[in-house]
Amino acid sequence: MPAFHGLTFNETMWAELNEEEFLKNQEDKYYIYFTAKIKAEKALWEFAAEHPEISVATILPGYVIGPYPKTFPRPTSIGNTGTNDFVHGMISKGEVPFAPNWIVDVRDVAKGHVRALEKLPLPSGDIGRFIVNGATLPWKKAAEHLKKARPEVADRIVDLETVNPLPGVLSTLDTTRAKEILGIEFIPTEKTFEDAVDDLLALEKEWKN
Repeated sequence: MPAFHGLTFNETMWAELNEEEFLKNQEDKYYIYFTAKIKAEKALWEFAAEHPEISVATILPGYVIGPYPKTFPRPTSIGNTGTNDFVHGMISKGEVPFAPNWIVDVRDVAKGHVRALEKLPLPSGDIGRFIVNGATLPWKKAAEHLKKARPEVADRIVDLETVNPLPGVLSTLDTTRAKEILGIEFIPTEKTFEDAVDDLLALEKEWKN
């Protein structure tokens, strides 16, 4: 799998879709999700090509985690915490996903959408795609950081020594376009984990009440 070949991905690259592979993996929720995302974006660009009067751009994030907006309804259970469920699993001796740890703060994703809209229409010939990703941070390193930064959850963190190692060298995401064109200065990923944990702990108290 290219994600574990030590490559650097940029916006000129696309994942390859294979219908036969899709059918083999249609019980895998992650495979379904990733396939749907790729097909949806390709459909958007095909539509845009047929309608040159419109301008579009796409934001391509890693795993989106972080704190919840203060003005939106808050999650009422773990089941609707979104990708923060991965973080909760890590601090609750649960499971963490066996997948590339490309992590981005939800606030940076929101910023990317707004700034991309502000840049439209993009110069002729621009590919219109923007990778937004704070860092590549393995679960083990995130756990080690949280044990120091949030010692109150240290004894809750899953033993990541038991997690299967990745099958190769993790590839990275090139965020040059997001930085140079959208002007995004990414929030440190360690802070993203800290803020996500703080909100999840606050939610646990709310759910108990």
